[in-house]
Amino acid sequence: MRVVHRRGESERTLVPWVERVDTLGARVRGLVRLVRRDECALSFEFESVDERRASTLLTPLSLDVVWTTEGVVTRVARLDVWTGFEQGEGDRVFEFRAGVADGVERGDELAVRQSQSSRSMV
Repeated sequence: MRVVHRRGESERTLVPWVERVDTLGARVRGLVRLVRRDECALSFEFESVDERRASTLLTPLSLDVVWTTEGVVTRVARLDVWTGFEQGEGDRVFEFRAGVADGVERGDELAVRQSQSSRSMV
């Protein structure tokens, strides 16, 4: 699965691999991947729209965090290494290595789509 950014008629792949985070183990695995490479993202999905927090507490890298509601970007923030904290509203939160979400703005669309290749990222 990959994360696609759309603005108007323009579309680009932000990362070719996304890990859905629904357990602490998935969170740890995803953070390890983010530390090692910038070609992946973490996706936190929720059943309803609400205020969601993100932080880099004990995280050795800066993150770009994107909140979406039904696929539409509601907020984008860059969190500093170790101490970053932000919140936004949405039903999904994406975390990328800092710089990956450059150019993503409120009102744009983010979607998770089937990857074009099935290569494994370890």
